[in-house]
Amino acid sequence: MLMNQNVMHAMSKSVTIELGADLQLEFQCYLDCCESLEVSPRINAFLNYTHNYGTYQNPKGTECH
Repeated sequence: MLMNQNVMHAMSKSVTIELGADLQLEFQCYLDCCESLEVSPRINAFLNYTHNYGTYQNPKGTECH
C-alpha cells in the first residue's frame, strides 16, 4: 500500500547574529567541541542548550543586574 506523504524541504538561509561576550565564548567552545567530535555544529542545538542551562558566566537561575 502506498501512502501519500507531505514533505517540506528546508531552505538554507544566512543569518548574522551579534553575540555578547559570554555567548561568544560559549559558542566558540561549542564549535571546538563539535570539531573535536567531528560533528556538524547546529545553531538550534547551541541556542537550545544556552536557553536551558545559561552560560558559564550567567548560569540559568541566577539573576542579572
